[in-house]
Amino acid sequence: MIITWEQLLEETKSDHPFNDPYILFNGNNPSAFALTWELNPGLPNEILVGNTDTVVKKAEKYLKNPLPIPLYTKQSVNKWKLMGIFGNPRRIDDRGIYRANMDKRLKLDPKAHVAFAIHLSKIG
Repeated sequence: MIITWEQLLEETKSDHPFNDPYILFNGNNPSAFALTWELNPGLPNEILVGNTDTVVKKAEKYLKNPLPIPLYTKQSVNKWKLMGIFGNPRRIDDRGIYRANMDKRLKLDPKAHVAFAIHLSKIG
């Protein structure tokens, strides 16, 4: 089922005020992943965390409270698809493990550097 950004925010009760996909929250609790294939070619089991302060802080905030949450992928403009419920995150700092996906990401956007990766397991 394909939903809009507004529906995604409503369904996940996310307090995210603008269209900035990544890890969404409801207060301090993670409520959903909203990710693109271009920046995360290892989806749905691997998320590449960009190296900007905001992105790293969101990822670290999620890792401190790693609730199982839905993972949505962007299909096209304002169209999001639920891939399932994911959790059991594991932070990966060894670039050798995620190098292939990082290289794919950098080919599409040479400025999209990676700080670390998060591996997830599908729960539901």
